[in-house]
Amino acid sequence: MKNIFVIGSVNTDITLTVSRLPQLGESVRGNGILTAQGGKGANQAIACAKLGGERVHFVGAVGTDERGDALLKSVSDYGVLTEGCVRVHGAESGICVILFDEGANDNMLVVEEGANALLSPDIAEAYLKKNAKEGDILLVQLEISSAAVQAALKTGKRLGLYTILNPAPARAVEEEIFKNVDLLIPNETEFRAFTGIEANNSENILRGYQILKKKGVEALIVTRGRYGSTYVGEEQFDVAAVPVKAVDTTAAGDTFIGALSVCLAKGSGMKEAMLFASRCASVTVSRKGASQSIPYRDEIIG
Repeated sequence: MKNIFVIGSVNTDITLTVSRLPQLGESVRGNGILTAQGGKGANQAIACAKLGGERVHFVGAVGTDERGDALLKSVSDYGVLTEGCVRVHGAESGICVILFDEGANDNMLVVEEGANALLSPDIAEAYLKKNAKEGDILLVQLEISSAAVQAALKTGKRLGLYTILNPAPARAVEEEIFKNVDLLIPNETEFRAFTGIEANNSENILRGYQILKKKGVEALIVTRGRYGSTYVGEEQFDVAAVPVKAVDTTAAGDTFIGALSVCLAKGSGMKEAMLFASRCASVTVSRKGASQSIPYRDEIIG
């Protein structure tokens, strides 16, 4: 099985459950609080490890505060290799406040990047050069600096890795980043941000893919929540979502991407990988929390 390298963020997540989201200037009463490890990079690395990845490497940055110690331990406790993580002196570890609207089964997030924004491009590049080999999987998101993202993808591509970018959260990035992406995995909001097109039907997704392909992206998967996911590359096809009553969607996308990466690392075809990823994500949304809501492989395959 191929190695999986995840380069990204790690945060302390503070989730506040509310019956509805407040208006500007309004206070609402909370219905529960949950503090846990989060961050898209760490969540995706943990998803890879829980769902069958044999050697999952995580490269990220924390501060020298106590939360940094707890964050690295929480990630490594799942079997993720964290030797590539660094501590940034004088920085606070990242934090994310999540308002979960239990009425709408949706959420809003506020992220303070902290040390995540200070992950050096040199660290990511050096770790890949030392540990990665041709054919391994590289997974990157946008909760670290554009310079670190670009360095990781460029190095990964040069070393012959299969490069995956989850462009979340959507923000302005250098066009150069897309030139080194084998597979782009946005949700509907992110797809619209990078193409200007609504991902509400197959024709629109194909139009958006053609825009992204001109920028250098080889293949695309758009995740669409309860509407499933769509792949466009050498072919185009849809994979239906697994019907489930959603409790918390916080880590659904991270689970999907982690599960997909594991399947690709094992040599599965894309449709098979997406079907497995959809099953995994359906379990995640039926539970509260981030990494703790991600299922283990034996929960899915029995």
